[in-house]
Amino acid sequence: MTNLVIRVLVEVTLITQQERHFRQASLSAQASAWQVACILPFMRLGEFIIRAPKLDAAPVAIKDMIFSDPGAALKGIGHALIGWLLAAPIIIVVLAQILKPILAWAAQRYTAVVASVIMGNAVQALQLPERHASCSICGLV
Repeated sequence: MTNLVIRVLVEVTLITQQERHFRQASLSAQASAWQVACILPFMRLGEFIIRAPKLDAAPVAIKDMIFSDPGAALKGIGHALIGWLLAAPIIIVVLAQILKPILAWAAQRYTAVVASVIMGNAVQALQLPERHASCSICGLV
């Protein structure tokens, strides 16, 4: 009986690990597509900033450049890195401003739901103490 339980637990764990690996691989593939899509705009931004001549971005030209002149290919990557380093702070600030109200709303909405699921109905019966006229904790005098 215990061998059967152990075998079931092991198989459930393996299935869960396989699903987790599949999800991670899926997210990695999606992230790779975004990274490849962002290389050219950041490379052009870096070239514009340092006033470098534009490198040819055709796939065949990139392949030929990598095999014939690896230094030029590294320059293109360097230009993309410069563009990313200058654009990243702006992107982060814009995303933070966009996501701040969304995440605040989600935290406000789902905190009580999660707490009620974890603690059962104890959250509904929870009564906060009233604030006193002179309380050192809440700072009212």
